[in-house]
Amino acid sequence: MRLPAAASVGGGRHPYHNGGRAVAIRGGYQGRMLRVDLSRGTVVKEALPSEDVLRRFVGGNGLGVYYLLKEAPMDVVATDPRAPFMIMTGPLAGTPAPSSSDWATVCFHANIPYAAGIGHGHGFWAARLKHAGYDGVRVYGQAPRPAYLWIDALGRAGRPCCPARWSRPTATTGPAWAALAP
Repeated sequence: MRLPAAASVGGGRHPYHNGGRAVAIRGGYQGRMLRVDLSRGTVVKEALPSEDVLRRFVGGNGLGVYYLLKEAPMDVVATDPRAPFMIMTGPLAGTPAPSSSDWATVCFHANIPYAAGIGHGHGFWAARLKHAGYDGVRVYGQAPRPAYLWIDALGRAGRPCCPARWSRPTATTGPAWAALAP
């Protein structure tokens, strides 16, 4: 499928554009996600669960709820560092389908015990994550200081770290943050 020349955004290529062809994601999933442990400062690439699980727990919301059920301890509450916080994409994220770049946050609901709290966001973030090769990010633990996670377009993910840039004005930190890229 060829995209029209008018598909460029901001003078660059459209995020779905790949050498004149639409980007195809086989089966709707990239097959892996990131597991971030803030307490240990680690980032691990993990495979998605089996196709049977992906068919029973459809999309980013479903897969997020699956991980809540599978991995969260029974006594955990929303503010517990052991409680997972997930940013998930659906099978259509990163495709030319209309409104397909939505992403979901999945965690425990702070006001309703043992209930899932699901939020939605829109924009290019889900497509960018999908094109980097990931279907979602699961975050666990508690960082001792503010932390960030770097994921580049090639799918490389940097360890969460705590640079000394937090107290500087936003306008002066752009080049400093870019220098930290893996």
